[in-house]
Amino acid sequence: MGQKEMAAFLGHVARKTSCAYGVATGGPLAWGLCYNREMSPMQSYCDESWKYKNPCSPGAEYYGRGALPIYWNFNYGAAGEALKADLLNHPEYIEQNATLAFQAAIWRWMTPIKKKYKNIIYKSLSRFIKIIIHSL
Repeated sequence: MGQKEMAAFLGHVARKTSCAYGVATGGPLAWGLCYNREMSPMQSYCDESWKYKNPCSPGAEYYGRGALPIYWNFNYGAAGEALKADLLNHPEYIEQNATLAFQAAIWRWMTPIKKKYKNIIYKSLSRFIKIIIHSL
């Protein structure tokens, strides 16, 4: 990763894990890395159409976890395969292990979902943010 890409990566990590102004104590330097999981998930993010490749584990919930949150059973399965961790059966590992959380964030950053984030950041920041939001 180059300096611009690292700055973009860390900026998105800070944005996704922020407590936001007024909640974090310690001023602006304490705003990022406050949360490591989705605080009020509205669903378990289990897509049964992936039951043959990445089946949902009984009782597991695939809501957003990590420095750049990943969602859905198929993303936990793919990340777990790439990182050699059983994330499909134990998605909670990401919120229990900071190293794994950042490995998953780097995996998400570097793995194409629609288009590679790193190829878009230099063209248009607004387009880049839209791709991240729509990939969740």
